[in-house]
Amino acid sequence: MNRFAATGEPTTATIACCPSCGPECFAVEARIRREGDAVRWEWGRRGAAWDGKRRTTLFDAAAF
Repeated sequence: MNRFAATGEPTTATIACCPSCGPECFAVEARIRREGDAVRWEWGRRGAAWDGKRRTTLFDAAAF
């Protein structure tokens, strides 16, 4: 399964992660979905505590 495929159903993909996993370790995840002519990424640190601190990036769906 391609976690980066942009469909109407959102998928979640890990886009970065710390290799040492110490107490300050975190992963960066993106929630990816297609919205008409755009692909929407809501991304930020993993975990519910970071939901309000996520960023949104839009891509042209034809180029994605």
